[in-house]
Amino acid sequence: SKEVNTLSHLTSMIIPGLCNAFIVPLVMIAATAVVEWPLALIMAVTAVVLYLVWRRMSAATARANELEDGASALAAGRLVEFANSAFAAVMAAGLSLVGGHRLDVVGYLAVMVVASRMLMPLTKAAMMSSEADNARVALTAMNAILDAEPLPEPAPGERARAEGTAIALDGVSFSYEQGRPVLDRVS
Repeated sequence: SKEVNTLSHLTSMIIPGLCNAFIVPLVMIAATAVVEWPLALIMAVTAVVLYLVWRRMSAATARANELEDGASALAAGRLVEFANSAFAAVMAAGLSLVGGHRLDVVGYLAVMVVASRMLMPLTKAAMMSSEADNARVALTAMNAILDAEPLPEPAPGERARAEGTAIALDGVSFSYEQGRPVLDRVS
């Protein structure tokens, strides 16, 4: 059911979102080129770099999704095995009670209907626990942002003044992975 849900988002959300993500920047670059072509050139180079980073990120995301799908399938299989085992235990115990004349057939059938109806919601709840965990992670991330210290502000009645508009970089280096710099001593 997870795969069907994922595929349903393909045409309703993913394809339109990707089209928007690629077409809007192209239109903006073209509009900027009409006004000031050097700025459009910078935007185009930035867009190419972002695309290359996106391609690399999507490969890592695909690997993570495959691991998650494998773990989800294993967990779902275990849940189904448990549900079938629990149902079989109720069924066997009920048959034993019918055989010992402690439970009549109508009562046995009623218990089996109740047992079959009880196991499905519990199985679904267990499957939804991963979504609940995703929500917990999202809330933790949001709380980290909300709990961040605010930036300093000027005293009441005092206006903040910009002291120049120049931006300078001196020897800036940055990397996502050790030994693979994205920026190396840029000045």
